[in-house]
Amino acid sequence: RSRGKMMAAVFAFQGLGNVSASIVAIIVLACFKSAIQSDVYTLDYVWRICLGFGAIPGAVSLYWRLTMPESARFKEETRRRQLATEALHEPETESLLAKPVCIEAGETGSAQTASADPQHTREMGEEAACEEQTTRRLTDESLSQYFGQWRHLKVLLGTSLAWFAVDVAFYGINLNSSVVISAIGFSGDVQKDDPYRVLTRNCLGNIIINLLGSIPGYICAVFTIERLGRKPIQLFGFAALTVLYIIIGFGYHKILDASNVAFIVLFTLAQFFQNFGPNVTCFVWPGEVFPTRFRATAHGISAAAGKLGAIVAQAGLMSIKDRGGPNAFIPHLIEIFALFTLAGFFVTFWIPETRGKTLEDIEGEA
Repeated sequence: RSRGKMMAAVFAFQGLGNVSASIVAIIVLACFKSAIQSDVYTLDYVWRICLGFGAIPGAVSLYWRLTMPESARFKEETRRRQLATEALHEPETESLLAKPVCIEAGETGSAQTASADPQHTREMGEEAACEEQTTRRLTDESLSQYFGQWRHLKVLLGTSLAWFAVDVAFYGINLNSSVVISAIGFSGDVQKDDPYRVLTRNCLGNIIINLLGSIPGYICAVFTIERLGRKPIQLFGFAALTVLYIIIGFGYHKILDASNVAFIVLFTLAQFFQNFGPNVTCFVWPGEVFPTRFRATAHGISAAAGKLGAIVAQAGLMSIKDRGGPNAFIPHLIEIFALFTLAGFFVTFWIPETRGKTLEDIEGEA
């Protein structure tokens, strides 16, 4: 009943991390305030220290993960696979599995009674065959064999492509953070103004943006994911993002010329539906929908697809944002993001809903 809520809460700490990064930067800037105002190149120390602080939660998380016991389900799956492997290598077990009936003398009933009941013999044979099939599936089925079946492969493609699509948009739309920060009056020219003041206000602007859209989105996702389900949240999130990106992309300059407030509202809504939407569900869903023996690998593949999307956004699309002039291509990039989120909407239908199901139920369906 709370599995999705707990997983979403874990991922929601990403929002807390975004806010904390700006807070750390403000503190480090304050510590070097006089030095920065005397020599702007002191900022070289500031960004290195800020970057170094990022290693602290990583090191703590690594320690906790290395000392964390494996889950009961993983231990049970490992035990079952070990027993199944041993069973397949024991000749007596193989012969027992192969025989439909094996009743020793002295037991209740006799072999003659068993052989006299063909219905009983057939049922015992089917049960033994089923047990043998299960045993061989546990030991012989590899990752490639499992995902070689379209009904399993399409689920992996759904989780991977959806994560890829949302990360292209998630990391790409942040290209507009500077526009929003400027609109709310927290930007400046670091070469003309006091560098300390400009950077501090930029950090404050980032905090405001996260508190306006991202954090509320995470909170809504955490508290509704078990009520609404993964698929409705992801579908509605992708649909809302597609509409918002179309509006922002095609009306970019008109909106900015008409009202900064309108642009801020649209940008905030996009941040909100990223997190009360696919940014959270793309993390939660792959951790549930696959069998235990392949879950970690499939989740890793899905996450890797997402990081590939981040690379496409930052390294690929970032390189063309100034085509035609500074930030001149951003409206067209946002239109491109709309295509990605629309694709994410459709591949979501390949993923089965997991709300209200135990992991055993989900694995049995797989």
